[in-house]
Amino acid sequence: MNLQDLQAQIIDIHAKGKNKKYNDIPNEDAKIFSNYKIFPRDILIKADWNYKEEDEFISDKLVNNMKRNGQIENIHVRKLNTGFYEVINGNHRLDAYGC
Repeated sequence: MNLQDLQAQIIDIHAKGKNKKYNDIPNEDAKIFSNYKIFPRDILIKADWNYKEEDEFISDKLVNNMKRNGQIENIHVRKLNTGFYEVINGNHRLDAYGC
């Protein structure tokens, strides 16, 4: 899949008028939710500057927790000049999501 196709799959979870599920959110909350988006996994790139080391025991615990409870904490990203998005917080969750 090319980059444009991946970008087209980004979902703004609070696009008033576009997603009726979120139309009843008060405007003050809408400002907060406007920053939340759902990204296709293939457009996300792990930060190569991440200082945390890989730990198999912790990774297994994270995978099992996500299988039990789903993803609870958000992954934070920033757009790169390439059009992809770098994961600035959540590299291990991104790995666990690929399990």
